[in-house]
Amino acid sequence: MFRLSGAILSLVLVSLFCFSALSHGAEFQNHVEELRQLLRDAKLSIDVSSVVNLVSIYCSSSSSSSLNTNHAIMWGSTQFSYTFGRADNMAIATGIIYDGYSPTFNNQTSAVDGWMRLWVNTFTSANRGAHSDACYRSEANQRFASGMAEGLLTQPQIYNFFQNQYSNWVFAKKTYSMDMMRSRFGSGHEWVKSYDRLVSSSSRMQQQEIPREMMKRGLAQSASHSTSYYYPAALIAYMQDNMNWLETQVQQNPQNAYWIEIERILNQFHGLVEGYTIRANTEKNEIYGKLNWLDLYFLNSAGDMETLEGAIKDSNENARSASFKNNGGIVLPDEETLTDCSALIKITPDCRNLFAGHTTWRGFNIINKMYKVYSLMEDGIASQTVAFASSPSFLSSKDDFYVTQHGLVTMETTNDVFNTNLFQFITPHSVMCWMRSIVANRLAKTAHEWVTLFGLYNSGTYNNQWMALDYNKFTPGQCQLPSDSLWILEQIPGTVMTKDVTPILNNQTFWSSYNIPYFEFIYNISGYPQAKEKFGNDYDYNLCSRAQIFRREQAKIGSNKGKPVDFKDFGRVLQFNEWKTDQFSNMDPSKSISSRYDLRVSPQRAFAFGGIDTKVADYTKVKKSTSMWGICGPTHQDPVQTPPFSWSDKWNVTHLGQPQTYDFDWVDLEDVESFYESLKNKLFGIKKN
Repeated sequence: MFRLSGAILSLVLVSLFCFSALSHGAEFQNHVEELRQLLRDAKLSIDVSSVVNLVSIYCSSSSSSSLNTNHAIMWGSTQFSYTFGRADNMAIATGIIYDGYSPTFNNQTSAVDGWMRLWVNTFTSANRGAHSDACYRSEANQRFASGMAEGLLTQPQIYNFFQNQYSNWVFAKKTYSMDMMRSRFGSGHEWVKSYDRLVSSSSRMQQQEIPREMMKRGLAQSASHSTSYYYPAALIAYMQDNMNWLETQVQQNPQNAYWIEIERILNQFHGLVEGYTIRANTEKNEIYGKLNWLDLYFLNSAGDMETLEGAIKDSNENARSASFKNNGGIVLPDEETLTDCSALIKITPDCRNLFAGHTTWRGFNIINKMYKVYSLMEDGIASQTVAFASSPSFLSSKDDFYVTQHGLVTMETTNDVFNTNLFQFITPHSVMCWMRSIVANRLAKTAHEWVTLFGLYNSGTYNNQWMALDYNKFTPGQCQLPSDSLWILEQIPGTVMTKDVTPILNNQTFWSSYNIPYFEFIYNISGYPQAKEKFGNDYDYNLCSRAQIFRREQAKIGSNKGKPVDFKDFGRVLQFNEWKTDQFSNMDPSKSISSRYDLRVSPQRAFAFGGIDTKVADYTKVKKSTSMWGICGPTHQDPVQTPPFSWSDKWNVTHLGQPQTYDFDWVDLEDVESFYESLKNKLFGIKKN
């Protein structure tokens, strides 16, 4: 039975299409009408026109469109306009949204499979050159327009997700200070200098200054108001200085492919902010408050924030360890940390397939999953199309899990940094992790190129083990992968280390990753030996629970002789949690591949935290469709040991725009037609012949 209560699954399709492809406007209009009719036939008590809608964006200078557009948006010398509800073939950008969103603070969402969906496409370079209008020929305009279309269509989802994420930061309940950074690393440290410049001003507006590029482009709507949210001054200083430094590097390196891609990312971000702001300013229901560029920059930097926030906690908190001064700057928490993510790569026993998968760990109140595919037809990049699991507003994955058009799968799991001496290498004059992942995915043709690109301009924030798997190296039926098939990179502030670990993958037929550094140097300098001494084998690379569970469970993949390995057989390992009976979990549901901290019992502390999804790709998905399979929500693979998670009064956390219960199954995250058939089957129990 199809459940509908408040906000249902969001499907967003944003497609910037070629002017000469005259069928596209009609196709998008048809998609809208088909989805609307499907909902009408189901006789659901909803306003169908608000559930399924579309937006068209035009270069106003060439808008011979028969549609009435509204709101002129200036971006530099270029003027855009947009209209909701209709499409024609003069649009530079057209978007479709399937969104049962209800404009109330209602936490109830029903969904087909728990995933929102977003596609973004742009002009091909050939059609750009043939177009008579300079607006259409500009890559900068198209990247800005792609962000603006996304902001216009997903503003309500972004607002919900921001509220959920901001509630987790709880800045006002913590004490922050630059005293430790200043006393240990000096007033000449770039971050300290940024902070001093900020606090020397008494003007609130100056404390939230507008980036130079936004001022130059005249983005008045998104720049005209200050944020309504509190951030520590040290973090504001970092974000502002970082944005200005990036803009300076872009201006000074106009021919450098790396900085060209950074400029494109900034253009897309500025478009996202502008689109969001336009929708927020015109939304009649004012419960969706305004967010400015700083709010959305913080949100896009959520992974990097995990490190930045920890670096400026009050020095008294950092000094609570009695041995701090004599322990090389190592500061250990009172209890084990909430680490992020599990990952697995596996050559099947018959050597016919190569799987890669990832389970994201995070607070359940920020599940809000959105599958995105960006097809950005720009020059000078290796992968014009990148598919990734993400969340509203993120231009990167943050999970992280990507499939690139050039045949790479890239993903990460997060490592802790207990050594506070390393914080001296954190500087706003760097490129944050989320941007570096986008650059590497766009520019890299090989796994080795990917780790090389990602390692440039290391910010020392969101310190992960990254895996780059090159499917171009894999030949079905051949059991030994050639060199350079799998590279890993581990990052800490001030250092990155890389290695071709293909020989290990060949030898043991799998590679697993679980929040403990592989490189001995990274392991030691980060403070893991001290953590192991305090907490035991949970911080041992070979003996922690997930290392042992991965070794045991991966060996069962393909155990059904004579039958090809199904993606669910592989995905089962990444959804695994049999904490009541598994000797390696030791009766703790947090100590498994897909953790469930919410199921902990006294004396363990329970949190609404753990594995929130699994994504799986294989040779066919990567090489033929640049897509993946996915399952949304905390694991419920074993309904006795891990029942589906439901929100209740037990969890007093903000979780806007989420379903009441996460009991979804696996889904093929491929295209809008696949979703249409899935929705029809869910509504009526039938499939198209």
